[in-house]
Amino acid sequence: MSQIIFLHGASSSGKSTIARALQQRIEKPFWHISIDHLRDAGVLPRDRFQSGEFD
Repeated sequence: MSQIIFLHGASSSGKSTIARALQQRIEKPFWHISIDHLRDAGVLPRDRFQSGEFD
């Protein structure tokens, strides 16, 4: 069974810190992918970020 954990919050609110702590505690391996990783990898449309559509 697949599971998804969403961590949502303001910039610098500790989402990545929580994700790293969860990786240490949860027995099943999982990926931590932030919106910054997706944006910088070109997965999300950069022009829509720059226009302010995704704020």
